[in-house]
Amino acid sequence: GKKRYSLVSASPITGRTHQIRSHLAHVGHPLAGDLQYGGKEEPWCTRVFLHAAHVKLDQFELWNYGIEASAPLPLDLQDALKALLLVHTAPNFSVEQ
Repeated sequence: GKKRYSLVSASPITGRTHQIRSHLAHVGHPLAGDLQYGGKEEPWCTRVFLHAAHVKLDQFELWNYGIEASAPLPLDLQDALKALLLVHTAPNFSVEQ
């Protein structure tokens, strides 16, 4: 059958290294292109399909302020999405703890 992919918006609580990559791989859904965590090389995606669209660092002991930044999806990942056929869209949802 045809491969199916999901575009996921994740909001990790901690900034632990590889948190999103390891959690998705653990539940059987590794990131496209993520060979380290069980993903496969895909002709439509030349790298790990992962992007930090928004980052917020709260106030730290060393700083008197927090920092926040946003960035659009890079062009290479936009092109990768265009290479796929959209089958289904789901409404936005979030999982609260």
